[in-house]
Amino acid sequence: MIEPTVLEHPSPTRPPVSIPHTLELTVLFREFMAYWSGLKTEILDWGSVQTPIQPVEYIVHWKGSVQGALVIRSSEKLLDKLTAIFQERGMDFPNRGAIFQEMVTLYSIFLAHSMWVDEFFELGPILARPCRPKDWPPLNQSHSFCAVGVDQEPVEIRLWLDTPGTFVLRAR
Repeated sequence: MIEPTVLEHPSPTRPPVSIPHTLELTVLFREFMAYWSGLKTEILDWGSVQTPIQPVEYIVHWKGSVQGALVIRSSEKLLDKLTAIFQERGMDFPNRGAIFQEMVTLYSIFLAHSMWVDEFFELGPILARPCRPKDWPPLNQSHSFCAVGVDQEPVEIRLWLDTPGTFVLRAR
């Protein structure tokens, strides 16, 4: 007689998680901006984008089923445009940076849910924080990046994933 084997703590694995292609980052950001702000967007040539003199940049660290960092950088001019749009809608923010922080936080959630959600997906607490390039993961580490024009203001997006393709779900 064969006795069945019972796994008390199964350890399911996820299909490999890969870094999104530049086009995926671009398309999802454009879709997000159209919904969130209504501003027009365009695809920019990465080589033509110059870093603003005083950039506004925020980083989000993901901990959970997907682990990594997302950085979004733009200019003060984009903050002015976002502030004007949301003031017209009667939405107040404590300061201009809070608008950009909300944009980065919401886009990071939108990106994660668009790329990797399944029935086992977990995403820890999310909060975009101001950063500088010294706070980024190393640029020589594999990452995806793109440039999108938002109402003619360049936005740089960079995404790093920790050990892509090796994510394992925790047993419950």
